[in-house]
Amino acid sequence: MELLRLRIQDVDLDRKTLTDRGGKDRVMVIPRSLVDSQAGQIEKARYIWKRDGENDVAGVYLPGALTLKFRAAAKGFAW
Repeated sequence: MELLRLRIQDVDLDRKTLTDRGGKDRVMVIPRSLVDSQAGQIEKARYIWKRDGENDVAGVYLPGALTLKFRAAAKGFAW
């Protein structure tokens, strides 16, 4: 379930780390062999995000109080 909740902002390809922001923040290492495929997947996601923005799609789901705290975040690519 934790992997399904990951956001673009949780992936740092330069440092080759992945941050799980579940109950406790945990930082995991991304193997070098996966960095290129992850970069490609992020670019595919960016394309879909841009297309959704052009079609005025609402954005992503933000849990709990994040919707109130970060009002514009749901439409940001990092989320």
